[in-house]
Amino acid sequence: TCAFKKAVAIDLEAHSYRSYQGFVCLVQISSVDCDAVIDALALRSALADPSGAFIRLLRHPRVVKVMHGADSDVLWLQRDFTPAARIVNLFDTARAAQLLGEPSVSLAHLISCYARDEDRTADPASLRNGSRDALASEKRVFQVADWRIRPLPSSMLHYARQDTHYLLYLYRVLSTRLVQETDPNSPETNRLQQLWLKSADVALRRYALQEVA
Repeated sequence: TCAFKKAVAIDLEAHSYRSYQGFVCLVQISSVDCDAVIDALALRSALADPSGAFIRLLRHPRVVKVMHGADSDVLWLQRDFTPAARIVNLFDTARAAQLLGEPSVSLAHLISCYARDEDRTADPASLRNGSRDALASEKRVFQVADWRIRPLPSSMLHYARQDTHYLLYLYRVLSTRLVQETDPNSPETNRLQQLWLKSADVALRRYALQEVA
């Protein structure tokens, strides 16, 4: 069995159309009890406070931050909030999918394969009847949506919430699979340890302003 640490799921939605660098519009956070969608435009100063609750959560060494493909997110956090917005103890579910040899590392694929029967699902329609194609289509639509809109339409709120709602379940399932695929007689095959190292490499990325010649 795999002992699971205290964890929260985190994701960001950013707007980049007609913007030089883009900027974060939403922060989504899920715990085992609830899903929160935070307006990063209205609450930017609170999110950027180095001594505030959000930055302290990101840096808390005993809380796992579960994210999917966090390469851009770790840079956006530093760019838009504060250089202190560094993620400590990251579990990247996309990296886990790579280590497990999944045919796709997309979140839509992982949800469809592993989280269809996840018992935290409050909205039975949220998986679109378990259709991987529908989830992928929804991703394509909302990834280029205008996240500056206020108030956000219910469809966009639903999409934003779904991005973190299933991550904690995937964290447990993928962690268990990584342990199961480790040969106890060959420490070099420790898949879970490999995952933590790969995730740490992502979390250690530094944001640097790109200069235009």
